[in-house]
Amino acid sequence: MLRFALMLGGSGKGRASWRDELERGASLLERGDREAARESFARACALAPSEPEPALALGREEWKRGRLDEAEPLLARACEARPRWALAAAALARLYLERGRLDSAERALAPALEAAPDHPALHAVRGELLLERGQLDDAERAFAIAGGETAGAGRARVANRRGLELARAERDSEAAFAFKRACDLDRAWAPPRANLGAVMQRLGRRGRARALYREALAIDPSHGEARFNLALLCREAGDLDGAAREFAAAASGKLPHPKARLELALLCAERGDYPRAIELFAAEAAAGAADASLYANLGLACARAGLRDRAEDALGRALELDANHRFALTHLAELRAADGRLDEAAALLRRARAEGNSRRPPASK
Repeated sequence: MLRFALMLGGSGKGRASWRDELERGASLLERGDREAARESFARACALAPSEPEPALALGREEWKRGRLDEAEPLLARACEARPRWALAAAALARLYLERGRLDSAERALAPALEAAPDHPALHAVRGELLLERGQLDDAERAFAIAGGETAGAGRARVANRRGLELARAERDSEAAFAFKRACDLDRAWAPPRANLGAVMQRLGRRGRARALYREALAIDPSHGEARFNLALLCREAGDLDGAAREFAAAASGKLPHPKARLELALLCAERGDYPRAIELFAAEAAAGAADASLYANLGLACARAGLRDRAEDALGRALELDANHRFALTHLAELRAADGRLDEAAALLRRARAEGNSRRPPASK
């Protein structure tokens, strides 16, 4: 149950009233009535605008609703009223971290850390701050001081960050060790499992990679990277139905993978499902992707579906974006030849041959 370290001393109706509202709000929160609790905290703030407890309670509720502009001045008010109060300092610092204001977070923590140098809540936030700054050893020490579940989760994030740095440097064996440690430290966190899967995939251990992606998805079904990489493995193994299913899930989850819809479109085109491929390529284009290969693939899918005018428009758009795009030139030449416009087709093919080193999109392979 939410409890507040209320200041003792003083009496009178005003002070008793705001305390009553604060306690009522805490009780409502425990029962799950967030809206009524917020109203109680707001009344407590109105009755005692200089007291830190109501400001902290209302600030936390506004933050939980995603209303950071409303939460920040309330949490700042709580810290100004009592700068050395650990709970208020930790809340304000964490909000600053969410907004990317690392220096402000450090300043919010400083007075409270001076007063309570071993307070777990302060070191939990300090660990996050140090992690954001890339000071991994210091972050790990801060999480260790925080203790409890925070220590395990925080140290898992440090290990995961080390793994990412090692993976970027292509030190895959060391990266795998770091990701395994992150998995052991926090068994309910999906990212290190997905990251370890990516390293295993790069090392050629596809079965292990597939198992790790499935573990990550069992924890977090919306993890787009794990879903996308699993789709790539399915396609590589020839399981096109599985690949289509996983690409579709990766494209439509809470956090869609940015490449999933395009890969699904390419797979549909490869399987001859041109109407679906056209729909997906067009959705990518409508989302603002100004890429010549995208329009070239859209043009080819339209041509295969018998939509000649639309195919010409798409291939023409590809050449507007990249005048020497070999794939677009080649398939536009095919359309011209089919229409009997042989001189135009020959000219386009000459341009395509001259651009022999130009990139070709996946659908052309």
